[in-house]
Amino acid sequence: MGTRGLWNLRSAGKWYRLHEQRSRIRSPNEPETVRRIKSIIASLNNLEEWESVSFPSPLQSNLDYVYTIDVDAGTLTITRWESLDGMLQPFPGQIPLSCLDGSHGLTLDQLTRFPGEVSEPEDRRAPTTPQVVLDQLLIHPEPPTTLNELQFRISRDFCFIWRFFIDDPMTWRYPSMAFNTIAIGLLRIAAWDLEVSSDSQIDYPENRVNFPYWGAPQTDIFWFHRYLVVLHGNINTKTSISAAISKAQFFLEVSHRDAAHLIILSLQHVAFVEISSKSVLCSQILPFLVNMSARQCSPGFRLLSYVLTSSCWKPSLARREHLGVGFPPETLDLILRSCSPKSALTLSQSSFIFQEQYYSTIPQIQHFTLRSFKHSVPCCGKKNRLRENWVYCPSCYACRHAECAGVRSEPEADSQVICFDCKDGKLCTELVPGGINHITRRFSGEDCEVSVAGSPKILRIRFWKPSHLCPELRLLGNLVTIPPRLINFTIRFNGAFAGVAYGLDDS
Repeated sequence: MGTRGLWNLRSAGKWYRLHEQRSRIRSPNEPETVRRIKSIIASLNNLEEWESVSFPSPLQSNLDYVYTIDVDAGTLTITRWESLDGMLQPFPGQIPLSCLDGSHGLTLDQLTRFPGEVSEPEDRRAPTTPQVVLDQLLIHPEPPTTLNELQFRISRDFCFIWRFFIDDPMTWRYPSMAFNTIAIGLLRIAAWDLEVSSDSQIDYPENRVNFPYWGAPQTDIFWFHRYLVVLHGNINTKTSISAAISKAQFFLEVSHRDAAHLIILSLQHVAFVEISSKSVLCSQILPFLVNMSARQCSPGFRLLSYVLTSSCWKPSLARREHLGVGFPPETLDLILRSCSPKSALTLSQSSFIFQEQYYSTIPQIQHFTLRSFKHSVPCCGKKNRLRENWVYCPSCYACRHAECAGVRSEPEADSQVICFDCKDGKLCTELVPGGINHITRRFSGEDCEVSVAGSPKILRIRFWKPSHLCPELRLLGNLVTIPPRLINFTIRFNGAFAGVAYGLDDS
């Protein structure tokens, strides 16, 4: 098999990509590659074969090279795999397009400059901002729900499916629409602001060169479920978090507001900030996306889910809501199930009573419950008695039974006990280029024990179409037993496939 690759192109402010599935791509050490690039630049008025996209595609495991021609910036970036300390990492090198004019038979390898010379992200060159005086914000999570467990599992699978976008150093180059797209996807999962569809007609791309097609905010600051979300390049220092808060304060001033709850996100960290006319409170800065994100839930995503699906950190609507008659939970659930996914979410956001009911169930999936809770209750994976007798770790925000955590006496409300993993420094807090793919390169999915209408089932992620829709499997005949791989659920954002599909198999 020849070398495989993909082309990215930016011209007149728009991005395009071209993946020639049935032909090899030239390597950077062949003079023909320079001639092909010159030909592309000379044919910008004829891009019929190119796909219009929101941002460039990264290097994936089934590709050898990605060439990114940025005509607007006048640069060419070549990304290839390189081994560093035994780990394959995407390795970008950049040259000015002007170097190609007088190349005279030289190859790209003879012209390329390497990553230290790739221009730094804009955020790192931003002018210094006066530091904001911050007081400590403490958020005490409530016991995890069945929905939280499902969210943690979906977020893990989401990170696995889109790992090459997260692993790619170009995604980290804030501002980046790739970052905005991944961020809004994780926010939607954390708020259950999504659709669970039974439509199994999914157009899986040939050669598995995926692209996230759902919509994303074009700006780095926007409202989401009454929270002001601020996307920032880096928030792991006092200076950078102050810059993000100052950006939010200016936004609020222009909007004639003096108070808000902020969710500040970078690719690697998340922080929660409470701004009022009197003070600015800031939580600890938590790891958000890490090398292990496709295997286990990060502390940052865990707390983000608690914040968006419970009342642990939001002005209570209960004081403002008065109903003349009390509705039983069954009636509330019936009303929510009669609504479309979007209408049910809107109703839950407008009423504290409906919000509590919405997040206490698994919306959109009837007669469905989980039998294992290893991600939300990592001590033993059992949810029984958790509400009455539990503690949480203030470092990773994982909840545990008091007895599992070694607490003998009955704990008080909001009791905190640092877990053994955090004590021993085993918590993964770093994200390096190629890190998620390195950890999960042999990952084939994790079984999730569920019950559907009382019948035990196994929920499994699906990476391919159902077997009956794959003609190539017929060549195997009766040599091997091929499972049907039926798709029962797909996750969608405003109708767009989120890349995550699941099937139910017999237990």
